[in-house]
Amino acid sequence: MQMKMLANGTVRILLTDRELAHFHADFFNLRENDPKTAAALHRILKAACPDMLKTTKRRQLSVEAAPIEGGCLLFISPQNAREETLFCLCAADTAALCALLAAAKRTLGGNTVAAVYRLADRFFLLLYGAPFPATAVAALAEFSEHLYSDRLSGARIVEHGTPLCGGTLSSLTVPGCDG
Repeated sequence: MQMKMLANGTVRILLTDRELAHFHADFFNLRENDPKTAAALHRILKAACPDMLKTTKRRQLSVEAAPIEGGCLLFISPQNAREETLFCLCAADTAALCALLAAAKRTLGGNTVAAVYRLADRFFLLLYGAPFPATAVAALAEFSEHLYSDRLSGARIVEHGTPLCGGTLSSLTVPGCDG
């Protein structure tokens, strides 16, 4: 089991199928408002992050689950946790990535936290931070094949992709892209 506490109080847990079975859980049998699911999630959270259980006894938790090859990815958050905005923009090749990076720098400025990943035959620019203006998102969508704005898509890219660089937009250096 891999566990990471995120900045907004969310716990990200990566479980293999074997670990799920240990907790008497199966991704395809997880159900909202189901006592068996709640009990399994309680056991998982107790093993991964017992402090979260102590601080959230009277509050409800929000659970997001996604299947991954050989297991399951969970995001467990206090319901009042601030959502951390993540945009994943897809580029088909190096030229498209360079154009996307240049547009992101112009549109959002150089201090936006970002990372570039390669997954299969595509490049992904992940942008982290406060909500971006709709005009900025629309402008960047013109340079991207796909726009994903959920943590699970970002988590899949981070989990399965190859990181190429990370930092602020102004500090990113991608081979083949100048400036």
